[in-house]
Amino acid sequence: NLLRATGVLAVGLFPLLLAGCRESRSDCQDIDASSLFETVLRCADQGYAYARSSLGFMYATGDGVPEDAAEAARRYRLAADQGDATAQFFLGVMYAEGDGVPE
Repeated sequence: NLLRATGVLAVGLFPLLLAGCRESRSDCQDIDASSLFETVLRCADQGYAYARSSLGFMYATGDGVPEDAAEAARRYRLAADQGDATAQFFLGVMYAEGDGVPE
Protein backbone atom coordinates (compact mmCIF):
# COMPACT_ATOMS: atom_id res chain seq x y z
CA ASN A 1 0.00 0.00 0.00
CA LEU A 2 1.45 3.33 -1.06
CA LEU A 3 0.13 5.09 2.04
CA ARG A 4 2.18 2.82 4.28
CA ALA A 5 5.21 2.92 2.03
CA THR A 6 5.62 6.67 2.31
CA GLY A 7 6.47 6.57 6.01
CA VAL A 8 5.91 10.31 6.39
CA LEU A 9 3.70 10.28 9.49
CA ALA A 10 6.42 11.21 11.96
CA VAL A 11 7.79 13.94 9.71
CA GLY A 12 4.33 15.18 8.74
CA LEU A 13 3.03 15.43 12.29
CA PHE A 14 6.20 16.82 13.84
CA PRO A 15 5.14 20.50 13.63
CA LEU A 16 1.83 19.65 15.30
CA LEU A 17 3.64 17.70 17.96
CA LEU A 18 5.94 20.65 18.66
CA ALA A 19 2.96 22.98 18.86
CA GLY A 20 1.74 20.98 21.85
CA CYS A 21 5.15 21.15 23.55
CA ARG A 22 5.57 24.61 24.97
CA GLU A 23 8.35 23.93 27.47
CA SER A 24 11.03 22.27 25.37
CA ARG A 25 11.55 19.86 22.54
CA SER A 26 12.43 17.10 24.99
CA ASP A 27 8.82 17.19 26.23
CA CYS A 28 7.76 15.74 22.89
CA GLN A 29 9.32 12.41 23.80
CA ASP A 30 6.59 11.94 26.42
CA ILE A 31 3.64 12.29 24.03
CA ASP A 32 1.92 8.96 23.45
CA ALA A 33 -0.20 7.98 20.44
CA SER A 34 -3.53 8.87 22.07
CA SER A 35 -2.26 12.32 23.11
CA LEU A 36 -0.97 12.89 19.59
CA PHE A 37 -4.33 11.84 18.16
CA GLU A 38 -6.16 14.22 20.51
CA THR A 39 -3.88 17.10 19.51
CA VAL A 40 -4.30 16.44 15.80
CA LEU A 41 -8.06 15.94 16.19
CA ARG A 42 -8.40 19.23 18.07
CA CYS A 43 -6.53 21.08 15.30
CA ALA A 44 -8.53 19.31 12.58
CA ASP A 45 -11.80 20.23 14.30
CA GLN A 46 -10.64 23.84 14.27
CA GLY A 47 -10.39 23.63 10.49
CA TYR A 48 -6.64 23.31 9.92
CA ALA A 49 -6.14 21.56 6.58
CA TYR A 50 -2.72 20.22 7.57
CA ALA A 51 -4.20 18.56 10.65
CA ARG A 52 -7.08 17.15 8.63
CA SER A 53 -4.61 15.64 6.19
CA SER A 54 -2.50 14.24 9.03
CA LEU A 55 -5.59 12.73 10.62
CA GLY A 56 -6.43 11.11 7.30
CA PHE A 57 -2.98 9.58 7.24
CA MET A 58 -3.40 8.26 10.78
CA TYR A 59 -6.68 6.56 9.83
CA ALA A 60 -5.25 5.26 6.54
CA THR A 61 -2.30 3.59 8.24
CA GLY A 62 -3.86 2.74 11.60
CA ASP A 63 -1.19 4.74 13.39
CA GLY A 64 -2.61 5.62 16.82
CA VAL A 65 -6.19 4.84 15.75
CA PRO A 66 -7.99 1.84 14.30
CA GLU A 67 -7.36 1.61 10.56
CA ASP A 68 -10.39 2.96 8.72
CA ALA A 69 -10.06 3.66 4.99
CA ALA A 70 -13.46 5.34 4.69
CA GLU A 71 -12.69 7.72 7.55
CA ALA A 72 -9.25 8.40 6.07
CA ALA A 73 -10.86 9.33 2.74
CA ARG A 74 -13.35 11.58 4.52
CA ARG A 75 -10.57 13.41 6.38
CA TYR A 76 -8.45 13.69 3.23
CA ARG A 77 -11.45 15.09 1.34
CA LEU A 78 -11.92 17.84 3.96
CA ALA A 79 -8.26 18.84 3.66
CA ALA A 80 -8.22 18.46 -0.13
CA ASP A 81 -11.22 20.76 -0.43
CA GLN A 82 -9.13 23.37 1.41
CA GLY A 83 -6.37 23.01 -1.17
CA ASP A 84 -4.00 20.76 0.80
CA ALA A 85 -1.82 19.15 -1.89
CA THR A 86 -0.78 16.21 0.31
CA ALA A 87 -4.40 15.33 1.00
CA GLN A 88 -5.23 15.68 -2.69
CA PHE A 89 -2.42 13.28 -3.54
CA PHE A 90 -3.38 10.64 -0.96
CA LEU A 91 -7.07 10.93 -1.81
CA GLY A 92 -6.10 10.32 -5.44
CA VAL A 93 -4.12 7.25 -4.39
CA MET A 94 -7.14 5.96 -2.49
CA TYR A 95 -9.31 6.39 -5.59
CA ALA A 96 -6.68 4.71 -7.77
CA GLU A 97 -6.53 1.75 -5.39
CA GLY A 98 -10.29 1.72 -4.70
CA ASP A 99 -9.52 1.92 -0.99
CA GLY A 100 -12.21 3.48 1.23
CA VAL A 101 -13.94 5.27 -1.66
CA PRO A 102 -16.62 4.31 -4.21
CA GLU A 103 -15.13 2.57 -7.23
